[in-house]
Amino acid sequence: MFGPQVSIIFVPTFGCNCDCGYCFEPKAPGTLSIEDLETIFRRSFSYLADCRVKQVDIYWQGGEIMTLPPEWVLEAGLLMNTLAEDRKLGIGHFLQSNLMDYDPSWDTVVWRLFEGSIGSSLDFPNVHRRFRDMSGERYNERWANKFAEAKARGLDISVISVPNQATLSVAPSDFYRYYVDEVGVKAIQLNTPFAAGPASHMAGNLQLDAASLGDFMVGLLEVWLSRDDKISLDPFQAIMDRMTLGDAHAKVQCFFCPNCVNGFFCIGPDGAVAQCDAWLGSYPERNFGNLLESDDLGKLMVSPNRMSLAARTANLLRGSECKDCEYLSLCNGGCPIRAMSAKGSPDRADPYCETYKKIFAAVEEHVRTDRKVWSVRGDLEAEGARKLIWGWPEPGAVVFSSFECTNNCIFCAPAHDRNKNPPDLDREIFDFITKCVDDRVKTLFFTGSGEPTLNPALVDYVRFAKENGIDNLFMFTNGFGMTQELAESLMAAGMKNFWVSIHGLGDMHDRIVRRKGSFVEAYRALTILNDLGPDRLSVNTCLNALNLGQIERFAKKVLSFSSVTAHCLCLPEWDGNAYVNRAKMCRLEALKQRLSNMAQGRFPLTILDNVPYCVAPHLPHVGNVRNDVRIKRRDSDEMVSNEDNMGHNITPKPCIEAKCKNIDICVGVDRRYLEEYGEEEMRLLLRNP
Repeated sequence: MFGPQVSIIFVPTFGCNCDCGYCFEPKAPGTLSIEDLETIFRRSFSYLADCRVKQVDIYWQGGEIMTLPPEWVLEAGLLMNTLAEDRKLGIGHFLQSNLMDYDPSWDTVVWRLFEGSIGSSLDFPNVHRRFRDMSGERYNERWANKFAEAKARGLDISVISVPNQATLSVAPSDFYRYYVDEVGVKAIQLNTPFAAGPASHMAGNLQLDAASLGDFMVGLLEVWLSRDDKISLDPFQAIMDRMTLGDAHAKVQCFFCPNCVNGFFCIGPDGAVAQCDAWLGSYPERNFGNLLESDDLGKLMVSPNRMSLAARTANLLRGSECKDCEYLSLCNGGCPIRAMSAKGSPDRADPYCETYKKIFAAVEEHVRTDRKVWSVRGDLEAEGARKLIWGWPEPGAVVFSSFECTNNCIFCAPAHDRNKNPPDLDREIFDFITKCVDDRVKTLFFTGSGEPTLNPALVDYVRFAKENGIDNLFMFTNGFGMTQELAESLMAAGMKNFWVSIHGLGDMHDRIVRRKGSFVEAYRALTILNDLGPDRLSVNTCLNALNLGQIERFAKKVLSFSSVTAHCLCLPEWDGNAYVNRAKMCRLEALKQRLSNMAQGRFPLTILDNVPYCVAPHLPHVGNVRNDVRIKRRDSDEMVSNEDNMGHNITPKPCIEAKCKNIDICVGVDRRYLEEYGEEEMRLLLRNP
C-alpha cells in the first residue's frame, strides 16, 4: 500500500486570517481537540507501522496554522512524536503559513518542531491574496516585513508563488528580481493555479492560457540560469534532478509524482481523510472516510474513492492524450485535482499539459547541451566546494579583555573568574600588548572570562596592537553588542578574524547560555559579520548533552553563511560551570554516534576541538599543538603550556596500551571526565573505530 516513507497533510483547522480569492478551502471556526488528535494519529501510526513504513512526515497546513495558539501546536506535535516513537516510526514536521500573524512567540515551536523552517506563499503581482482591508500591494509589504523579521531571527522561509494573469504581463527578469533582489527569498516554487471549492466561481479568471504560461516559465528558467545566486527555483530544480540524477535523488513535486495515492494522504480538522487538502476542501464527497468514526485506517485506504484515484495512471494510459507523450515519465499526467477542476474528471491530463511540455523541453535542452550548467546546483556539490580555513601564525597570546559576561553558559569553565572589570584593566592590557610586541608575538586572541564587546575600549586595544605590528588579530564574541557600527569599527582598526559562539538553534541556544533572546543576538552578529566579509569567520559551538541532537542541522545552517570559513565543534573543559553541570555534558560514546553521520564531504567547514581522535577519525581535529601560549588572566599568569590542552587533559591508559597512532597529536581526555566515568569507555571506542 505504501513505501518506506509516507507524508500526511495535516489540516487541524479551516480557520484563516486571510481572504484569498483563489482559496479552495471553506473557512470555518474550530480546531481539532488534543483528545481527538491522539485518537487520529494513534490509529494512523499503528496502521502505517503495520505497513512497515519507516518515516512519516507531517505537513501542517490550514486554514492558517498561526491562528492557533503556539502552545497547542507544540503540545500536538510532541504528542505525535511520542505516538510515532512508540511505534518505531521516524517523524518529521513541516509548517506552511501565510506569515501574516507571525511574531517571535512562534519561534520556540518553529525551532523545536519544524527545524527553524517555514513554508509560505507570496504572489507577484498580488491579485488574489488579501489580509484584512489591505490591497494586494500592502499585503506583500506586510509579508516582506514579516519575512525580514523571521529571517533576522534565524528562520528559513521558502515561498510558493502562484502565477496569475497579471504575472504573465511582467517580464520574467522583473519577476525574478522582485523575489530574489527586493524581498530576499532564497527558495521559490511556482505552482499552477486552479479553481475548485469556494474558488470554483473564479474559473474564468484563474485558469491561465497554458501556452502563455509556458513561455513565461521558460523565460524565467533562462533568467535563473543566467544568474549565479544559488537560488533554489522549482519546478526547474526538481526536473533537472530527475533528468540527471534519477527519481531516487530528486525532490518531486506532488503534481508530478507517479501516483499521489502511494505517497501521502490528508487528515482534516473533523477527522476526515482525503487525498490532499485540495480534495478535502473542494470535493468532500470524495473523502475516504473518517478516522474518528473508523478505528482502522486500512479500511479507509481501500475505500472506493481512493481506489478510483489509485487507478488514475492506468486510466490515463488507456483513454487520454498522455499515453504517447514523451514526457509521461516526468509528468505522470500532472495533478488529478487540477484535471478534475478544469475537465470534470481526475482521469484526464492536467490542464497545464502544454505548460509542462515547454518546461520539460527547455530543461532537457540545457541538460543535453551543457551539463556544466547543472553541476553546481546540487547541495552536496555546492557544500563540497567550501574550504575549511584554520590555524594562525605562532607564537600567540590571549588577551583577556573582559571579565564580565551577559550569559551564564552551562559549560563555562572560567565562570569562577567572573567579576567586574578591574579599574586598571586598560593599563594592564596595553602593557601586555606592548610586551607581546617586544617578544615578537605574531597573533593575538581577544577573549575573556566574559564578553569582549562589554569593554568600551576594545576597538582601542585592537588599533594599538595593529599599529604596533601585530597583524593577526582574532576575537571571540557571543554576539551581544555586536552592532554594524562596532563591527565596522573593529575591522577598520585591524580586526579581520572573528569567532561567533552559537551553541544551538533558537531557544536551545538560549537554554544553554541561560539567557532569553541570546540566540537572536548571536545570529544577528553572525549575519552582520558575514555581510562584511572578514578574512576569517568561524562559528564556535560547545558540544553538550542538550545540543547533540541539533548538531547536524546546525552545521547545515552554518553552511548557508558564505563568509564562514570554519565551524568548530568543541568539548568543554570540566571546570567551573561545566563541572557543576556535568550531567548535562555529553558522553564521548554518544558524541561518536552523532558525529558518525557527518561526512566531511557534506560538512566541509566542520573541525573538532578538544575531541579525542577516536571519537571521529573521519573529521579534521584541532591537534594538541605543543607550544607555549602567552596569557594574562591573573597577575600570576604569563606563559602557559598548551601541552595536554593546558593541563586539563591526560592520555588514558587504554590509548597507550593500544599503541594508538594518534597519541602524539591527540588532545586526550579531560582528567575530571575520566574520574567521573572511568576508562572502560575509551577501550570501547578504541575497539570500535
